[in-house]
Amino acid sequence: MRKNILLSAAAAMLIGGTSLYATSNKELKAIEHADVPVHHFWAFGEAPDHLTKEQLAYLKSVGLLKKHALITNEVKKLVHKKSEASNEVTAGLVETLKAIANLEKKDTKSAEKHLKLASELFEKAIKKEPSLKLIPVDEDVNLVEHPITLEDAKKIKKSAIKLLEENRPQETIALLSTLKNQITVSTTSIPMDLYPAATKKAYEELKQGKKPEVALQTLAAALDTIVTVEVVVPIPVLVAQSAITEASKLPNNKGKEVEKLLKIAQNQLDLAQYEGYLSKYDKEYKALSEEIKVLKKKAGDGNILEKDFEKIQSSFEELFKKLHEGKK
Repeated sequence: MRKNILLSAAAAMLIGGTSLYATSNKELKAIEHADVPVHHFWAFGEAPDHLTKEQLAYLKSVGLLKKHALITNEVKKLVHKKSEASNEVTAGLVETLKAIANLEKKDTKSAEKHLKLASELFEKAIKKEPSLKLIPVDEDVNLVEHPITLEDAKKIKKSAIKLLEENRPQETIALLSTLKNQITVSTTSIPMDLYPAATKKAYEELKQGKKPEVALQTLAAALDTIVTVEVVVPIPVLVAQSAITEASKLPNNKGKEVEKLLKIAQNQLDLAQYEGYLSKYDKEYKALSEEIKVLKKKAGDGNILEKDFEKIQSSFEELFKKLHEGKK
């Protein structure tokens, strides 16, 4: 039980607001099998260009947003707005963690004090918003990108299969990690119908003179009710949607330019599919690909309509809605 408490507490101690970071990595030697350069992970706001120089030059000429701007907008959508009661909830959680630390030291008086304060904070939060169910107390944003092309991805997967056949799983894992192009947002939330009740129970147990281990067990069960949801959004899908948005701004007499943007959008969707991000969304991926195909034909004929772009943007929104659901 002690181990479980400490592990849960360590995870919960990340509280303190949304954090944003990118990890660094060294050049991978396994990539030599694919003859493809490996790029370092990038720091937020300093992302290297994801597309080829030719594509990038064209995108800049039509005003396509840079990826880090796309990512900024997406992160804003994913990060939860704090409720009026979130400060009390966060403070209450911190007090329960302090109580756990005191109970580990057999300091029941200090633990009582912290649990009493935690209960008061939770009650204050519930009075503010009686409908509270799940309150985010911590959000962590991580960005990982290897700016590779679709052809690079195909070579990498082919080389990975070869490495695995040669019984070199660690190199295979390292090589496949270069297919990561994603934003990951992890949200930790407290269930207000469970956590405050357990905190109050632990406080009452100490007031009744029960052993610290009893209260620790109650708090351990409470920590296990904390929910973490992870949302992964593929960066190529963001670029694909943005290319469609830029294409929709062009007039009908710019058919060739529209076709170029549509080609980029399809290329980025294919990359996301090949990297494994859209495997569980094959229906949505196929629908978007078909809609892009229809748009290309209409662009070539010069009779593309605003409603045609509205339809494909709606399909993108449906895909993002499913991506945003995340997993617990």
